[in-house]
Amino acid sequence: MRKTAEHEIGGVCVRMTAEQAERWNIGDMKNHDLDTVKVAILEPEFRTRIVTLRRATNKKLEPETADMMDGMPANRCGDWA
Repeated sequence: MRKTAEHEIGGVCVRMTAEQAERWNIGDMKNHDLDTVKVAILEPEFRTRIVTLRRATNKKLEPETADMMDGMPANRCGDWA
């Protein structure tokens, strides 16, 4: 299994492998990526909800997050504890 790391896409924290980040940046995400990459969505009162990349990029289910991520590159920014 490839090591995952924290990335930032349009201000959104995303947990993915370097290979997945590279595919995101060239617009070649696989179905497996959409279902395994984890996205942290900040909620009121400093709560965080973890969803799949598929959900986070769905404009009907997560319109604000999808808009933030749309067209933005994945940049490595550290590791989640």
